Amino acid sequence: MRLKLLIYNTDVKYCPGKYMYIADLLSRNYIRRTELTDESLNDVVHMINEFDVQFKNNRLEQLIKETYKDEHLGKVLKYLDEGWPKKIVESGEIRHYFKIKNELIKEKEIIYYENRIVVPKSLRMYIIKKLHDTHIGITKTLKKSKQIFYWPGMSSDLKNFIEACEICKKFSCSNIKEPLLQHAIPELPFQKIGIDIAEIERSNYLVVMDYFSRWIEVLSMKDKTSETVISLLKIVFSRFGIPEEIVADNNPCGSREFKQFAEEWHFNVTLSSPNYPKSNGLAEKAVGIAKNMIKKSKSENQDLNLYLLNYRNAPVAGLPWSPAQMLQSRMLRSKTNSLNKKILSPNVEDCSEENKLKKLKQKKWYDKTATNVQQEFKPNENIMLQNKFSKLWSKAVVLSKTNWPRSYLVKDEKGKILRRNTKFMKKVSSYDLSLGGSDDEIGSDDEKNKKEVVKFENQKIATKAIVRTQKGRVVKKPIRLGID
Repeated sequence: MRLKLLIYNTDVKYCPGKYMYIADLLSRNYIRRTELTDESLNDVVHMINEFDVQFKNNRLEQLIKETYKDEHLGKVLKYLDEGWPKKIVESGEIRHYFKIKNELIKEKEIIYYENRIVVPKSLRMYIIKKLHDTHIGITKTLKKSKQIFYWPGMSSDLKNFIEACEICKKFSCSNIKEPLLQHAIPELPFQKIGIDIAEIERSNYLVVMDYFSRWIEVLSMKDKTSETVISLLKIVFSRFGIPEEIVADNNPCGSREFKQFAEEWHFNVTLSSPNYPKSNGLAEKAVGIAKNMIKKSKSENQDLNLYLLNYRNAPVAGLPWSPAQMLQSRMLRSKTNSLNKKILSPNVEDCSEENKLKKLKQKKWYDKTATNVQQEFKPNENIMLQNKFSKLWSKAVVLSKTNWPRSYLVKDEKGKILRRNTKFMKKVSSYDLSLGGSDDEIGSDDEKNKKEVVKFENQKIATKAIVRTQKGRVVKKPIRLGID
């Protein structure tokens, strides 16, 4: 560029930018201002305007008055005017304010921390109620509050208040699923069975499934009374023997007649949790299978027993054997296979081990998305009880724990005594803002956040510093003259 300009004889003169109209008109044609402005006050003015919107009916004057009356903020105002002491002997909030004294300012008799209004203790409940008047969630309420207000322990106060809000508890989400609690795996066929009633096209069927072999029985019922269930179970027992345990729903197996039948025939009855079908999941699955077979057989005008035969001959999902092989150690003769010596398999002990491995695999994958928190409730404890159908929560009281896992007797608002699973139970949160947080908790939120940010940055630096070769060895850069 300089070589090209040698052919010209030029005189270089300084020209202020405001006279260089052609060079860059839009950027140079500025508006001249004579007044001096302090841009650092913009945020403060903005926050005062926001504050005026929140506080009506002379609330601003009340804030100033309550700030002077506050035990700790009154001293902070004095220290901001006269200067902070070198050391604070007192405990409580004043000790926290001393730690952040360099970030505190006073403007129009109001204390600000990082452009946020410091609220005295007497007005904190009013602020919390205003922030939560539309019942938004904890995260959004915290973000909204941190833009305008500040006091030590504000995050924990807001969180505890929202968790104790009656409206929020009523419409809160359902509990996260708990770790899978499986039924005990029987060692022998027909040692433990599950039963349930299937209703399809105004017809009722008793569905029985063996926990060990997955053998299924579907029996037509004239009605759903306990007498009919008992008479059909006697037929099943005469074929396969009396089981040691039956898992069933409360209706009709919770009746006095069925309990008497269990005592006479020497077997135990485990009743599933009301409104919680998962507690009798195998029988519920068997009902789905039975309904599917009944619909298909009626649609094709075929015999249901042929469908049952083919199902009993088909291998169980995840296992190499069929229900017939696991129950009778042989394949049943059907239209597609004939009788021979090769069908006499397997050994029952082999089936038991395979069943256990399958159950462990199921639990492993189920628990990956489940919570590790196990809920335990005490007698006379106040809780929230969820309605399965409306999904709304209401108040209830725990009476006692039952013999069945994760199952309690509770009394609802109407005085009814119910048995419910912990899936539909939630602990009640109550909080009194006047108590406030402990001295250890004051200011812990902001300090914890800063520590987490520093820790995260250090982790990022450490991660960036580690470089590995294709073989996985760590690459160490040479240090020259002590300089990285």
